[in-house]
Amino acid sequence: MILLRTVQRAAFSCFAAFAAAVLASVTHAAPAHAQGDEQRSAARTAATEGLQALSEGRYKDALDLCTRAESLMHAPTHLLLIARAQVKLGHLVEAQEAYIKVTRDTLAPDAPHAFVDAQRTAAEEQAELAPRVPSLKVDVEGATSEQASVMLNGAPFARALVGLAMPINPGTYTLAAKAPGAEASPVTVTVAEGAKQTVLLSLRALLAPVMAETAPEGQGEPVVSHGHGGVLAAGWTSLAVGVVGLAAGSVFVVLNHSELSDAEGLCSNNVCPPSKKGTIESDASSASTDSSLAWVSYGVGAAGVLAGAALLWAGMRSSGGPPEPPTSSATVMPLVGPRMTGLKVVF
Repeated sequence: MILLRTVQRAAFSCFAAFAAAVLASVTHAAPAHAQGDEQRSAARTAATEGLQALSEGRYKDALDLCTRAESLMHAPTHLLLIARAQVKLGHLVEAQEAYIKVTRDTLAPDAPHAFVDAQRTAAEEQAELAPRVPSLKVDVEGATSEQASVMLNGAPFARALVGLAMPINPGTYTLAAKAPGAEASPVTVTVAEGAKQTVLLSLRALLAPVMAETAPEGQGEPVVSHGHGGVLAAGWTSLAVGVVGLAAGSVFVVLNHSELSDAEGLCSNNVCPPSKKGTIESDASSASTDSSLAWVSYGVGAAGVLAGAALLWAGMRSSGGPPEPPTSSATVMPLVGPRMTGLKVVF
């Protein structure tokens, strides 16, 4: 019990002595950094609270308070506290930089002893920390460092660092890389204290997208194939035209016979009255026109049916199954009038 109290008193004495040194150093900080009594007082308060938080294990609070104190007024003692808080938080790289800043600080000949002690202590603690700081080296295979874009935990990784062993805080990291036409699979690595880790990112060429059909070089735009569906559609269309043509031919045949019957009905015993001559000639002329249109319609219809059948057969072979008729249908309606003869097709 007596030994425990002695240790506690010694620890408190050290803390009180360091606190006094911090306060004294803030009071005697270099005038070049001083901004007035208000800032000196605020820096003194922040440094004191930061030192208290550090002794109580509140390292984030200590880092925040000491950083504020340093921003208000520069002092090596502030940087020393910042370095110690960073060490406790596992920010070994940041701690090492803070220690180095303390050791490289130029002190005035009449600088407080606390500043001199802070430099000496920072050099000792930095030497102890150095072996604990791990390093990570990232190598890229398949492209130069200028061509490759490396990502570290989703953030851009400086190209100048590729191939160099850089200090890094202990932790888990995911690295990925890509280059024009190439990409590397992500690699996740856990870096421990004092480790010297190397990660190799191997770039592999990306697969080119598959084009439907490509036209020969120098022969215009690529020809895109629409498959057997286009052939079947053309076949059904041709077949529909053929059916319409055959139907039209049949209508014109009926009209031809009707016109001839009307003309013959005006005559009896092969004798045609002169008064009916104009009507008979008109009926005969219409019958002749209907006959010609019937032959033309039959020709178009036959060609359409044959072409449609051929296209449907070709489309059926390419699709491997029977053709499916289109959802739409065509309706053929004859148009007959005193001076008009024709067809109306509705799809």
